Amino acid sequence: MRVWWILGLSFIIACATVPPEEPKPPTTPTPPEETARPSKATLYFSFGYDYYQKKLYPDAVKNFAKAIEESTSYVSAYVMLARSYTNMGEFAKAESVYFALLDAVPGEIKAYYGLGKLHTIMGDYERAIEYYNKAIEFNPSYGEAYYGLGYAYEKLGDTEKALEYYQKTLECDPNLAGVKYRMAKIYEARSQYDKVVEMLSPLIEEHPEDIDSRKLLADAYIELEQFDKALPHMQFLHEKFPNNLEYCVKLARCHEGTGNYEVARNLYLTAIEKDSSYAPAYYQLIRMDIKIKAFEEAESYIRIAKARGIKTPIIFALEGDLFRERGDLAFKQERLKEALNLYRRSKSIFANVAKMGNPDWAEYARKNIDILNKKIKITKDRLWWEQ
Repeated sequence: MRVWWILGLSFIIACATVPPEEPKPPTTPTPPEETARPSKATLYFSFGYDYYQKKLYPDAVKNFAKAIEESTSYVSAYVMLARSYTNMGEFAKAESVYFALLDAVPGEIKAYYGLGKLHTIMGDYERAIEYYNKAIEFNPSYGEAYYGLGYAYEKLGDTEKALEYYQKTLECDPNLAGVKYRMAKIYEARSQYDKVVEMLSPLIEEHPEDIDSRKLLADAYIELEQFDKALPHMQFLHEKFPNNLEYCVKLARCHEGTGNYEVARNLYLTAIEKDSSYAPAYYQLIRMDIKIKAFEEAESYIRIAKARGIKTPIIFALEGDLFRERGDLAFKQERLKEALNLYRRSKSIFANVAKMGNPDWAEYARKNIDILNKKIKITKDRLWWEQ
Protein backbone atom coordinates (compact mmCIF):
# COMPACT_ATOMS: atom_id res chain seq x y z
CA MET A 1 0.00 0.00 0.00
CA ARG A 2 1.20 3.52 -0.78
CA VAL A 3 0.73 4.53 2.86
CA TRP A 4 3.72 2.39 3.88
CA TRP A 5 5.83 4.07 1.20
CA ILE A 6 4.96 7.40 2.73
CA LEU A 7 5.76 6.25 6.23
CA GLY A 8 9.13 5.06 5.04
CA LEU A 9 10.16 8.36 3.45
CA SER A 10 13.44 9.90 4.43
CA PHE A 11 12.85 13.08 6.37
CA ILE A 12 16.04 14.76 5.15
CA ILE A 13 15.06 16.54 1.92
CA ALA A 14 16.47 19.42 -0.08
CA CYS A 15 14.70 22.75 -0.05
CA ALA A 16 13.06 23.72 -3.34
CA THR A 17 11.55 26.87 -4.76
CA VAL A 18 7.98 27.51 -3.64
CA PRO A 19 5.75 27.53 -6.74
CA PRO A 20 4.06 30.83 -7.53
CA GLU A 21 0.62 31.22 -6.03
CA GLU A 22 -2.33 31.02 -8.39
CA PRO A 23 -4.36 34.26 -8.34
CA LYS A 24 -7.29 33.97 -5.94
CA PRO A 25 -6.58 30.24 -5.18
CA PRO A 26 -9.55 27.98 -4.51
CA THR A 27 -8.57 27.32 -0.89
CA THR A 28 -6.15 28.11 1.90
CA PRO A 29 -4.57 25.81 4.47
CA THR A 30 -7.07 24.57 7.05
CA PRO A 31 -6.42 24.60 10.80
CA PRO A 32 -5.93 21.40 12.74
CA GLU A 33 -9.01 19.21 13.09
CA GLU A 34 -10.88 19.50 16.36
CA THR A 35 -11.68 15.76 16.58
CA ALA A 36 -9.87 13.73 19.20
CA ARG A 37 -6.56 12.18 18.11
CA PRO A 38 -3.97 10.05 19.82
CA SER A 39 -1.93 12.39 21.95
CA LYS A 40 1.35 11.92 20.08
CA ALA A 41 -0.34 12.37 16.69
CA THR A 42 -1.97 15.57 17.87
CA LEU A 43 1.30 16.88 19.24
CA TYR A 44 3.23 16.12 16.05
CA PHE A 45 0.49 17.66 13.95
CA SER A 46 0.56 20.85 16.03
CA PHE A 47 4.33 21.11 15.61
CA GLY A 48 4.00 20.51 11.88
CA TYR A 49 1.27 23.07 11.48
CA ASP A 50 3.33 25.69 13.31
CA TYR A 51 6.32 25.00 11.03
CA TYR A 52 4.03 25.11 7.98
CA GLN A 53 2.72 28.57 8.87
CA LYS A 54 6.29 29.76 9.30
CA LYS A 55 7.06 28.30 5.82
CA LEU A 56 9.62 25.92 7.35
CA TYR A 57 8.37 23.13 5.13
CA PRO A 58 11.07 20.44 5.69
CA ASP A 59 10.39 20.58 9.44
CA ALA A 60 6.65 20.56 8.76
CA VAL A 61 7.09 17.41 6.63
CA LYS A 62 8.91 15.57 9.44
CA ASN A 63 6.19 16.29 11.97
CA PHE A 64 3.19 15.60 9.71
CA ALA A 65 4.78 12.26 8.73
CA LYS A 66 5.27 11.38 12.40
CA ALA A 67 1.62 12.25 13.07
CA ILE A 68 0.65 9.77 10.31
CA GLU A 69 2.88 7.11 11.87
CA GLU A 70 0.91 7.53 15.11
CA SER A 71 -2.48 7.59 13.38
CA THR A 72 -2.61 6.21 9.84
CA SER A 73 -6.12 7.63 9.21
CA TYR A 74 -5.26 11.18 10.30
CA VAL A 75 -6.74 13.02 7.28
CA SER A 76 -5.48 16.51 8.09
CA ALA A 77 -1.93 15.24 8.55
CA TYR A 78 -1.95 13.72 5.05
CA VAL A 79 -3.41 16.91 3.57
CA MET A 80 -0.88 19.17 5.27
CA LEU A 81 2.00 16.83 4.38
CA ALA A 82 0.94 17.00 0.73
CA ARG A 83 0.64 20.78 0.87
CA SER A 84 4.09 21.05 2.40
CA TYR A 85 5.56 19.03 -0.45
CA THR A 86 3.60 21.15 -2.94
CA ASN A 87 5.04 24.36 -1.52
CA MET A 88 8.51 22.85 -1.80
CA GLY A 89 7.92 22.05 -5.47
CA GLU A 90 7.92 18.30 -4.75
CA PHE A 91 4.78 17.62 -6.78
CA ALA A 92 5.31 13.87 -7.26
CA LYS A 93 5.67 13.36 -3.51
CA ALA A 94 2.58 15.47 -2.86
CA GLU A 95 0.60 13.32 -5.30
CA SER A 96 1.79 10.13 -3.63
CA VAL A 97 0.64 11.44 -0.25
CA TYR A 98 -2.87 12.06 -1.56
CA PHE A 99 -2.97 8.54 -3.05
CA ALA A 100 -1.76 7.16 0.29
CA LEU A 101 -4.63 9.01 1.98
CA LEU A 102 -7.08 7.34 -0.41
CA ASP A 103 -5.56 3.95 0.51
CA ALA A 104 -5.93 4.72 4.20
CA VAL A 105 -9.35 6.38 3.98
CA PRO A 106 -11.08 5.25 0.74
CA GLY A 107 -13.32 7.89 -0.85
CA GLU A 108 -11.87 10.77 1.19
CA ILE A 109 -12.99 13.89 -0.71
CA LYS A 110 -10.14 16.01 0.66
CA ALA A 111 -7.74 13.71 -1.20
CA TYR A 112 -9.60 14.14 -4.48
CA TYR A 113 -9.86 17.89 -3.97
CA GLY A 114 -6.17 18.07 -3.06
CA LEU A 115 -5.24 16.19 -6.22
CA GLY A 116 -7.35 18.63 -8.22
CA LYS A 117 -5.65 21.60 -6.59
CA LEU A 118 -2.21 20.04 -7.11
CA HIS A 119 -2.79 19.50 -10.83
CA THR A 120 -4.18 23.03 -11.09
CA ILE A 121 -0.93 24.38 -9.69
CA MET A 122 0.99 22.14 -12.10
CA GLY A 123 -1.04 23.52 -15.02
CA ASP A 124 -2.56 20.13 -15.88
CA TYR A 125 -6.13 21.41 -15.93
CA GLU A 126 -7.70 18.37 -17.62
CA ARG A 127 -6.47 16.09 -14.83
CA ALA A 128 -7.51 18.66 -12.25
CA ILE A 129 -11.05 18.59 -13.66
CA GLU A 130 -11.16 14.79 -13.29
CA TYR A 131 -10.26 14.96 -9.59
CA TYR A 132 -12.58 17.88 -8.80
CA ASN A 133 -15.45 15.95 -10.40
CA LYS A 134 -14.54 12.91 -8.31
CA ALA A 135 -14.76 15.03 -5.15
CA ILE A 136 -18.19 16.30 -6.24
CA GLU A 137 -19.37 12.70 -6.81
CA PHE A 138 -18.83 12.08 -3.11
CA ASN A 139 -20.20 15.49 -2.04
CA PRO A 140 -22.42 17.33 -4.57
CA SER A 141 -22.43 20.42 -2.30
CA TYR A 142 -18.64 20.79 -2.16
CA GLY A 143 -18.29 24.48 -3.04
CA GLU A 144 -14.49 24.51 -3.20
CA ALA A 145 -14.48 21.70 -5.77
CA TYR A 146 -16.90 23.66 -7.98
CA TYR A 147 -14.58 26.66 -7.60
CA GLY A 148 -11.66 24.51 -8.67
CA LEU A 149 -13.61 23.31 -11.70
CA GLY A 150 -14.50 26.88 -12.65
CA TYR A 151 -10.89 27.98 -12.37
CA ALA A 152 -9.62 25.03 -14.43
CA TYR A 153 -12.14 25.67 -17.20
CA GLU A 154 -11.27 29.37 -17.14
CA LYS A 155 -7.59 28.56 -17.62
CA LEU A 156 -8.55 26.26 -20.51
CA GLY A 157 -10.39 29.17 -22.12
CA ASP A 158 -13.91 27.78 -21.66
CA THR A 159 -15.39 30.79 -19.90
CA GLU A 160 -18.98 29.58 -20.30
CA LYS A 161 -18.30 26.49 -18.21
CA ALA A 162 -16.16 28.53 -15.85
CA LEU A 163 -19.08 30.87 -15.14
CA GLU A 164 -21.41 27.89 -14.77
CA TYR A 165 -19.24 26.31 -12.08
CA TYR A 166 -18.48 29.60 -10.36
CA GLN A 167 -22.24 30.13 -10.09
CA LYS A 168 -22.61 26.66 -8.56
CA THR A 169 -19.86 27.60 -6.12
CA LEU A 170 -21.89 30.60 -4.95
CA GLU A 171 -24.97 28.43 -4.58
CA CYS A 172 -23.05 26.03 -2.33
CA ASP A 173 -21.01 28.63 -0.46
CA PRO A 174 -21.87 32.32 -1.10
CA ASN A 175 -18.98 33.45 1.09
CA LEU A 176 -16.18 31.53 -0.59
CA ALA A 177 -13.44 34.10 -1.23
CA GLY A 178 -12.43 34.93 -4.75
CA VAL A 179 -15.37 33.51 -6.74
CA LYS A 180 -17.02 36.84 -7.50
CA TYR A 181 -13.66 38.34 -8.45
CA ARG A 182 -12.97 35.54 -10.94
CA MET A 183 -16.45 35.95 -12.43
CA ALA A 184 -15.89 39.70 -12.68
CA LYS A 185 -12.61 39.12 -14.56
CA ILE A 186 -14.45 37.05 -17.17
CA TYR A 187 -17.17 39.69 -17.50
CA GLU A 188 -14.50 42.38 -17.88
CA ALA A 189 -12.87 40.45 -20.74
CA ARG A 190 -16.30 40.33 -22.40
CA SER A 191 -16.81 44.07 -21.86
CA GLN A 192 -19.87 43.30 -19.71
CA TYR A 193 -19.03 46.06 -17.27
CA ASP A 194 -22.49 46.16 -15.68
CA LYS A 195 -21.92 42.53 -14.64
CA VAL A 196 -18.53 43.47 -13.18
CA VAL A 197 -20.28 46.09 -11.05
CA GLU A 198 -22.93 43.58 -10.01
CA MET A 199 -20.28 41.11 -8.84
CA LEU A 200 -17.90 43.48 -7.10
CA SER A 201 -19.99 46.23 -5.49
CA PRO A 202 -21.16 44.02 -2.58
CA LEU A 203 -17.73 42.40 -2.36
CA ILE A 204 -16.02 45.76 -1.76
CA GLU A 205 -18.49 46.58 1.00
CA GLU A 206 -17.49 43.37 2.77
CA HIS A 207 -13.76 43.61 1.95
CA PRO A 208 -12.83 47.30 1.53
CA GLU A 209 -9.09 46.54 1.49
CA ASP A 210 -9.32 44.20 -1.51
CA ILE A 211 -7.08 46.11 -3.93
CA ASP A 212 -7.61 43.90 -7.00
CA SER A 213 -11.39 44.05 -6.71
CA ARG A 214 -11.38 47.81 -6.15
CA LYS A 215 -9.27 48.37 -9.27
CA LEU A 216 -11.49 46.12 -11.37
CA LEU A 217 -14.63 47.83 -10.09
CA ALA A 218 -13.21 51.32 -10.70
CA ASP A 219 -12.18 50.36 -14.24
CA ALA A 220 -15.69 49.06 -14.92
CA TYR A 221 -17.25 52.33 -13.74
CA ILE A 222 -14.82 54.28 -15.95
CA GLU A 223 -15.75 52.16 -18.97
CA LEU A 224 -19.42 52.79 -18.18
CA GLU A 225 -18.55 56.52 -17.89
CA GLN A 226 -19.92 56.55 -14.36
CA PHE A 227 -17.00 58.65 -13.20
CA ASP A 228 -18.65 59.80 -9.98
CA LYS A 229 -18.91 56.16 -8.86
CA ALA A 230 -15.38 55.33 -9.96
CA LEU A 231 -13.94 58.39 -8.18
CA PRO A 232 -13.94 57.15 -4.53
CA HIS A 233 -12.34 53.85 -5.52
CA MET A 234 -9.59 55.48 -7.57
CA GLN A 235 -9.04 58.02 -4.79
CA PHE A 236 -8.59 55.15 -2.34
CA LEU A 237 -6.09 53.42 -4.64
CA HIS A 238 -4.17 56.63 -5.37
CA GLU A 239 -3.85 57.45 -1.67
CA LYS A 240 -2.70 53.93 -0.88
CA PHE A 241 -0.21 53.83 -3.78
CA PRO A 242 0.75 57.47 -4.46
CA ASN A 243 3.62 56.50 -6.79
CA ASN A 244 1.47 54.31 -9.01
CA LEU A 245 1.17 56.35 -12.22
CA GLU A 246 -1.72 54.27 -13.58
CA TYR A 247 -3.85 55.10 -10.54
CA CYS A 248 -2.85 58.77 -10.78
CA VAL A 249 -3.94 59.01 -14.43
CA LYS A 250 -7.18 57.10 -13.85
CA LEU A 251 -8.02 59.34 -10.90
CA ALA A 252 -7.45 62.30 -13.23
CA ARG A 253 -9.87 60.75 -15.72
CA CYS A 254 -12.49 60.47 -12.97
CA HIS A 255 -12.10 64.16 -12.08
CA GLU A 256 -12.21 65.05 -15.77
CA GLY A 257 -15.37 62.99 -16.18
CA THR A 258 -17.05 64.89 -13.36
CA GLY A 259 -16.02 68.26 -14.85
CA ASN A 260 -13.11 69.03 -12.50
CA TYR A 261 -10.71 69.84 -15.32
CA GLU A 262 -8.11 71.72 -13.29
CA VAL A 263 -7.84 68.92 -10.74
CA ALA A 264 -7.54 66.47 -13.62
CA ARG A 265 -4.85 68.58 -15.30
CA ASN A 266 -2.80 68.75 -12.11
CA LEU A 267 -2.95 64.98 -11.73
CA TYR A 268 -1.96 64.36 -15.36
CA LEU A 269 0.97 66.75 -14.91
CA THR A 270 1.92 65.07 -11.64
CA ALA A 271 2.24 61.77 -13.48
CA ILE A 272 4.37 63.42 -16.17
CA GLU A 273 6.60 65.04 -13.54
CA LYS A 274 7.18 61.65 -11.92
CA ASP A 275 7.99 60.01 -15.25
CA SER A 276 8.50 62.27 -18.26
CA SER A 277 8.16 59.29 -20.62
CA TYR A 278 4.86 57.95 -19.23
CA ALA A 279 2.82 58.02 -22.43
CA PRO A 280 -0.73 57.47 -21.00
CA ALA A 281 -0.50 60.74 -19.06
CA TYR A 282 0.27 62.65 -22.27
CA TYR A 283 -2.48 60.88 -24.21
CA GLN A 284 -5.14 61.64 -21.63
CA LEU A 285 -4.02 65.24 -21.06
CA ILE A 286 -3.94 66.00 -24.80
CA ARG A 287 -7.30 64.30 -25.34
CA MET A 288 -8.83 66.35 -22.52
CA ASP A 289 -7.41 69.60 -23.90
CA ILE A 290 -8.83 68.83 -27.33
CA LYS A 291 -12.21 68.07 -25.76
CA ILE A 292 -12.35 71.35 -23.86
CA LYS A 293 -10.90 73.18 -26.90
CA ALA A 294 -7.66 74.15 -25.17
CA PHE A 295 -5.95 73.73 -28.53
CA GLU A 296 -2.71 75.57 -27.78
CA GLU A 297 -2.08 73.46 -24.69
CA ALA A 298 -2.84 70.28 -26.61
CA GLU A 299 -0.43 71.22 -29.41
CA SER A 300 2.24 72.11 -26.86
CA TYR A 301 2.04 68.71 -25.14
CA ILE A 302 2.05 66.89 -28.48
CA ARG A 303 5.37 68.62 -29.25
CA ILE A 304 6.73 67.78 -25.80
CA ALA A 305 5.67 64.14 -26.08
CA LYS A 306 7.35 63.78 -29.48
CA ALA A 307 10.50 65.45 -28.18
CA ARG A 308 10.60 62.89 -25.38
CA GLY A 309 10.44 60.00 -27.82
CA ILE A 310 6.71 59.28 -27.72
CA LYS A 311 6.03 58.88 -31.43
CA THR A 312 3.27 56.29 -31.40
CA PRO A 313 0.19 56.02 -33.64
CA ILE A 314 -1.89 57.35 -30.73
CA ILE A 315 0.05 60.59 -30.45
CA PHE A 316 -0.21 61.25 -34.20
CA ALA A 317 -3.90 60.33 -34.19
CA LEU A 318 -4.42 62.88 -31.42
CA GLU A 319 -2.57 65.43 -33.54
CA GLY A 320 -4.93 64.62 -36.40
CA ASP A 321 -7.89 65.08 -34.04
CA LEU A 322 -6.48 68.41 -32.92
CA PHE A 323 -6.28 69.90 -36.42
CA ARG A 324 -9.67 68.50 -37.38
CA GLU A 325 -11.25 70.13 -34.32
CA ARG A 326 -9.45 73.39 -35.00
CA GLY A 327 -10.74 73.23 -38.56
CA ASP A 328 -14.30 72.76 -37.29
CA LEU A 329 -13.96 75.83 -35.07
CA ALA A 330 -12.58 77.93 -37.95
CA PHE A 331 -15.40 76.73 -40.23
CA LYS A 332 -17.99 77.65 -37.62
CA GLN A 333 -16.48 81.12 -37.35
CA GLU A 334 -16.59 81.53 -41.18
CA ARG A 335 -12.79 81.46 -41.49
CA LEU A 336 -13.11 79.11 -44.44
CA LYS A 337 -9.62 79.28 -45.94
CA GLU A 338 -8.09 78.61 -42.55
CA ALA A 339 -10.53 75.73 -42.02
CA LEU A 340 -9.58 74.23 -45.39
CA ASN A 341 -5.87 74.33 -44.55
CA LEU A 342 -6.49 72.78 -41.13
CA TYR A 343 -8.61 69.99 -42.62
CA ARG A 344 -5.93 69.25 -45.20
CA ARG A 345 -3.24 69.13 -42.52
CA SER A 346 -5.39 66.79 -40.43
CA LYS A 347 -5.93 64.53 -43.44
CA SER A 348 -2.20 64.39 -44.13
CA ILE A 349 -1.49 63.37 -40.52
CA PHE A 350 -4.14 60.64 -40.60
CA ALA A 351 -2.72 59.37 -43.90
CA ASN A 352 0.59 58.83 -42.10
CA VAL A 353 -1.15 57.12 -39.17
CA ALA A 354 -2.78 54.69 -41.62
CA LYS A 355 0.71 53.65 -42.78
CA MET A 356 2.15 53.06 -39.30
CA GLY A 357 1.19 49.39 -39.14
CA ASN A 358 -1.23 49.39 -36.22
CA PRO A 359 -4.53 47.96 -37.56
CA ASP A 360 -6.79 49.60 -34.96
CA TRP A 361 -5.35 53.07 -35.45
CA ALA A 362 -5.19 52.55 -39.22
CA GLU A 363 -8.95 51.92 -39.20
CA TYR A 364 -9.48 55.01 -37.04
CA ALA A 365 -7.35 57.02 -39.48
CA ARG A 366 -9.29 55.80 -42.52
CA LYS A 367 -12.60 56.75 -40.94
CA ASN A 368 -11.28 60.22 -40.22
CA ILE A 369 -9.94 60.60 -43.75
CA ASP A 370 -13.45 59.83 -45.07
CA ILE A 371 -14.91 62.45 -42.72
CA LEU A 372 -12.26 65.00 -43.69
CA ASN A 373 -12.82 64.45 -47.42
CA LYS A 374 -16.46 65.45 -46.88
CA LYS A 375 -15.48 68.47 -44.79
CA ILE A 376 -12.93 69.57 -47.41
CA LYS A 377 -15.54 69.29 -50.18
CA ILE A 378 -18.12 71.27 -48.21
CA THR A 379 -15.54 73.96 -47.39
CA LYS A 380 -14.40 74.20 -51.03
CA ASP A 381 -18.01 74.49 -52.18
CA ARG A 382 -18.64 77.29 -49.70
CA LEU A 383 -15.52 79.13 -50.83
CA TRP A 384 -16.49 78.77 -54.52
CA TRP A 385 -20.02 79.99 -53.81
CA GLU A 386 -18.81 83.03 -51.90
CA GLN A 387 -16.41 83.96 -54.70
